[in-house]
Amino acid sequence: MINRIGFHFDIVDNQPVTTNFCRCYSNIAKKCSGQTFDFPTISKIWNDFVSQLVYRANFLSCFKFLYNIIDTIEASELSDKDKALYMERTQALLNQDELLCYYINLIVSSGGYEQRHLATLRKYNFFKDLVNSDLYKDILHSSIASFLKQMMSGDS
Repeated sequence: MINRIGFHFDIVDNQPVTTNFCRCYSNIAKKCSGQTFDFPTISKIWNDFVSQLVYRANFLSCFKFLYNIIDTIEASELSDKDKALYMERTQALLNQDELLCYYINLIVSSGGYEQRHLATLRKYNFFKDLVNSDLYKDILHSSIASFLKQMMSGDS
C-alpha cells in the first residue's frame, strides 16, 4: 500500500511545473510497482505536490482559466462544428504534461464529481493526445483506477 502520510517531490527549478509533476508522479508509480491509485491517493499526490510550489496560486489559476474557456465555448451559440474546432485549438495549446495536470486538478478540485465538464471534454475527445501518449501507456494506464480512466476517455 502506498504511504499516504506525505510525499516529498524533487522539484527542478528549470523545468515547467507540469513536467515536474509528471516526472514525480511517474517515479511514485514506478516505486509502487504497478499499484493502481484510487481517487484519495491521486488527490494526496496532487495536493502534496501543489503544496510544495512557491507560486501555487498562479499555477492553479491556469486551470481555472482553462476551465472557463472550455465552459464558454460549450455554452456559446456557435455551431457544433465551430465548437469542435475551438475545443481542438484549445486542446492543441497543451502538451501531454499540461493535459494530465489539468485532468488531475479537475477531478481533485471537484472531488471527482465534475461530470458535466468531464462529459464536455469527452465529447470533444479533449484528452486524446494524453491517452495516446507514451506517458499514459507506460505509467498512467496501469496506475489510474479504471473509473478515473473512464472519466477521462469513456473507456477503461
